[in-house]
This record gives sequence, structure tokens and C-alpha cells, in this order.
Amino acid sequence: MMKDSNEQTESQPQFHTFGACQIEILRSFSLIIFGASGDLGKRKLMPALYHLFQDGLLPDNFFIYCTDRIEMNIEQYRELIKNAVESAIPKDFKPSKWLKFAKRLIASQGQSWLIQRRFSRC
Repeated sequence: MMKDSNEQTESQPQFHTFGACQIEILRSFSLIIFGASGDLGKRKLMPALYHLFQDGLLPDNFFIYCTDRIEMNIEQYRELIKNAVESAIPKDFKPSKWLKFAKRLIASQGQSWLIQRRFSRC
């Protein structure tokens, strides 16, 4: 069967060699982290995601949606996470890479409605 010329063709998977491993890079993805400003998010998740980004193991097209009960704007959130990542991996932190990574972070106060809804039934 011939493909219609208007159909989009999928591009070949992109691979990255990392040590002895060959890793397929996703075409795009979205990640949602609940409680992102908590201990796990600041000490483990965000430093790990920053490392993946820095090593070229994340696609060009991705974003990380961070939701939390703490009310703060996006700049405050990015600064909080920047400080956490920088203290977690001081030798590997690069300000120029951070600026590119930080643009992929979207933050909102997202759990307060759920808590209010649950307790309003009592």
C-alpha cells in the first residue's frame, strides 16, 4: 500500500550513546510532578531530570508541570528549584544549561482545590 503524499511520516528514532549503552531519546513528553517543591522533588527528581537534560537524554520537545500546595509564582518556583539543584549537584550545575531547563518548568498551586473539596463534605 502506498502512502498518501499528505501523510506525515514518522522520523527515525533518535539514539544517544551513554557509556556502553545506547538509549532511545523520546520524541516529546510531558511530566507532572505533584508536590514538586517537597523533599523528594527538590533533592532527587529535579536534580535527576536536570542531569538528563544536561546530558542530552531528554528530547527537545518536553515540559515538566509542577503542582504544589505552596502558593508561589513561576519565577519563585524556578528559583527554589534552581537553589535545590545547585546544592544537590554543585560540580555539575551550569547556569547556561539551567536557563534552558528552567524554561521547561511550569508551576501552579494545584492541590488546594482538592483539599477544600474533601473537607467541605464534612
